[in-house]
Amino acid sequence: MVKINIKLQLKYDKEDLKAAILATLPLEDGEICRAELVRRSLNVSDKTDIHYDATVAIEVSEEREAGLLKMKKKVSPYPDYTLTLPHFKGNTRPIVVGAGPAGLFAALALAESGARPIILERGLDVDKRGEKLSLFTRLGVLDTECNVQFGEGGAGTYSDGKLKVGAMDKYKMKVLSEFVECGATEDILYSTSAHLGTDKLSGIVKKLRQKIISLGGEVHFGERLTDILTKEERVVGVITSSGGERREYECDSLILATGHSAKDTFDMLYSFFKLFFYVSIIKSFTYCCIKSSASFQPARLLYFCFALIYS
Repeated sequence: MVKINIKLQLKYDKEDLKAAILATLPLEDGEICRAELVRRSLNVSDKTDIHYDATVAIEVSEEREAGLLKMKKKVSPYPDYTLTLPHFKGNTRPIVVGAGPAGLFAALALAESGARPIILERGLDVDKRGEKLSLFTRLGVLDTECNVQFGEGGAGTYSDGKLKVGAMDKYKMKVLSEFVECGATEDILYSTSAHLGTDKLSGIVKKLRQKIISLGGEVHFGERLTDILTKEERVVGVITSSGGERREYECDSLILATGHSAKDTFDMLYSFFKLFFYVSIIKSFTYCCIKSSASFQPARLLYFCFALIYS
């Protein structure tokens, strides 16, 4: 595919889009296999000519594409943003702590890789969470485990869902495409001022959860992480509390996506892994200095210090 920049009026349709492409490139109507907006921003520099500056990706035959790419001032290649996930090869089902955006998408990627992840969320699902918030706003009754900060979707569930995408890549495209599949409007794929909308966020989050479950994952609400089990400096499981009941899960891969408000979790990590935390940093940076840059994996340090997935 190739991409070009075009100008669009504020009110446009598919025919206007096609007309703008044909006015820019030496193409016949039948030569365009597919055309889609990939970027759109409002241009108000001239008040007498307010319009959209847009970038459109076009699919044509390989022969025509090769010819169009010779028009270097107008045409450039459009990369493939398809994200291919490797098959999961772990021995146990991975645990994801937290069902905010990071936790949900980590679990979704794992589920699509065949890992059948387990999400542990201390708060409740979006429907029950809404009831808890209503109690708080009307009567001032605060549930410390399920509130604006804790619960399905994380703190952002009750935001307006503004999206700051920046330069597109395959990871951002994956996230945006999943949002669209779960009910967001398609303009988030190309608009520079896109947002999901508070009224839609709860439904989007719910559908993300349902997709994870359909792929073999599990989501446990009302379950708070209380301890991490280790053996020979490796994670072997976690302990949780659910309604006063102690539960234990076996795992060798653990992702902590708790958000910034889980102070008790950070306190537990600080006290339990205090010594190991500093030792890991020293070992990791030593590894970085000894090995060549091609061999060193920055993710290793991140996992050592924060995700606690030991390599």
